Amino acid sequence: METVTLDWKRGKHSKSLNISFPGCSITDVDADAVITVFTSSGDKPGVLSESIIKRAGNSVLDEIHRSENPKKVSENFVTKAGSLKCKFIIHCICPKWANYDEGSKSECLKDLCNTVKRALFTACEKNLGSVALPPIGSGKLSTQWQTSRSNWQETSN
Repeated sequence: METVTLDWKRGKHSKSLNISFPGCSITDVDADAVITVFTSSGDKPGVLSESIIKRAGNSVLDEIHRSENPKKVSENFVTKAGSLKCKFIIHCICPKWANYDEGSKSECLKDLCNTVKRALFTACEKNLGSVALPPIGSGKLSTQWQTSRSNWQETSN
């Protein structure tokens, strides 16, 4: 499993966050939080997100239904992790590749990069020490994960 460290500063606050890119089941990762995709439109989530929520259990589903969830791309919200090993789940609204025409695919990558960065900043603001970051948006949303990952990694360092 590959791990990188993000050094985050905001005003007087600073934080180092270990980010792992698991090659195994994301539901078995030992991290403070798991980052996943949330569909604000009520669409069925992708396979990865669905397996995370299913494994986390009904308490997480109940928490999602009780809270006011964001609707815009790049926003996120945090729930407890239910029966997962981690403590929290950071749910992100990701861009959908198909919603961008050929001339604006680079905007989709920028939006995905911003989505990941905002999720990592949320983890820092919650004072978490580690997150597991699967290739969010690369399944059902069909975004270009490798390209986006190198973009946000480059700008985060």
